[in-house]
Amino acid sequence: MKQLPLPIRLDEAATLENFIAGRNAQLLHFLRHFLDGSDEQQAYLWARAARGKSHLLQAMCHRATAAGLRASYLPMADAHRHPTMFDGLERMGLVAVDDLHLVTAEPAWAEALFHLINRCRHGGCRLLLASRESPHGVDVALPDLASRLSWGPVFHLDPLDDAELLAFVFDRARRRGMELPAKVAGYLVRHLPREIGYLERLIELLDEETLAGKRKVTLPLLKQVVGQHGEALSKRG
Repeated sequence: MKQLPLPIRLDEAATLENFIAGRNAQLLHFLRHFLDGSDEQQAYLWARAARGKSHLLQAMCHRATAAGLRASYLPMADAHRHPTMFDGLERMGLVAVDDLHLVTAEPAWAEALFHLINRCRHGGCRLLLASRESPHGVDVALPDLASRLSWGPVFHLDPLDDAELLAFVFDRARRRGMELPAKVAGYLVRHLPREIGYLERLIELLDEETLAGKRKVTLPLLKQVVGQHGEALSKRG
């Protein structure tokens, strides 16, 4: 029997309940019923910006585990990835493959993914795929793979508006027990990249800075953190 890949540590805070849906309510509704006997076995999520794809995939893995299913979250950005990590995954209840665009142009990965999709379809395993490119826009090394990426519903994640982004940053700050002044939150939304991954990581760094220095969150502190960690923040997916 082929060995399954070691589990990736999931974000414990990733749930469907704390995802700010905005114009993505249809996607959220679909995911809530994806494991409950839905006719669809596969879905593809995409957006070129960081709009919560990883959050949703990890939330669904938590949801599957709570329902008594075996789940596997596979981020293709992981440096230790290898095509053989797909072997045997059709025995899982849910497989969630993140950052798909990083590997589809590589022949070995494209073939491994092609066979994984076929095996999951035959074996009844639910499959969630996430990418920065649409299934028709992603670069694939295997032509037959392109059609299989669209075997299920395809969802493009739309951006949040100002009010929804404010709700997001206040929620993430509250969950960390951090008091976020309205002036600082407004600056986050108006002047910094409007990407969920970027803003979430920035709030984490602000929290760490305030705890380490026993300081309150202020606009100068925010600008200091952005200046110190700008490059790392820009890579947040």
